[in-house]
Amino acid sequence: MKLPRDQKGFATVELILVVIVLVIVGFTGWFVWHSTQAANRDYSANPSSGTSSKSSTVKTFAECKAAAGSIMQETYPEVCVTKSGQRFTDTLESAQGPGYLVITEWSVKFQIPTGLKTMKYTVANTAGNAVWLDSGDLSTLAGSTKYCGDDPGYLGVIERVTEPTEHLDEVLIKKVGAYYYYYGGPQQACLPESSAGQASSTPKDYPSAALQTQAASDMPNELSSTLVSL
Repeated sequence: MKLPRDQKGFATVELILVVIVLVIVGFTGWFVWHSTQAANRDYSANPSSGTSSKSSTVKTFAECKAAAGSIMQETYPEVCVTKSGQRFTDTLESAQGPGYLVITEWSVKFQIPTGLKTMKYTVANTAGNAVWLDSGDLSTLAGSTKYCGDDPGYLGVIERVTEPTEHLDEVLIKKVGAYYYYYGGPQQACLPESSAGQASSTPKDYPSAALQTQAASDMPNELSSTLVSL
């Protein structure tokens, strides 16, 4: 049985509408899939742009110090621990070369005296204009020997000021940047005490005292020739 002419036209319109709907649905599905893939690629390339915490993006010691919640451990070199438990060691000293002590707060470094492998410093006051120096090498060498005066590892003090002044117990080393640097060594070679409380011998009789005396005498020259800004 043949369809009337107007029914044939209606069937053709229906077919066209179905095709259009299928095309729209197909295009919509492709667009959604393509957008999802693009978003996944962007996230893979830069995951820190998502919801991860700031601490998870910390990659260096400097970033750790700047991150909220980080803890600075009182070690040498300094160690920084982020809130999430990541640990970073200050590699600034090693980056400047072996045998150097870097005073981070002042942004200067100088060469460690011959005979010593390690040195450390402690900021001496709240003003931050002086640091005490000491060496674990000397303390280890001294062992349990009782010394007079300063700790056997003590190597003196460095002070920096903006104007040159008279220092009875310190010598002017040099000017670096805007500061004048002074050095003061141990008051005496810290020799073992006798029963009377007096030094019982000479530095050469005790290796740690001898090394301390030599290192302290070398410090002015080392500072004068090697103290520089970072």
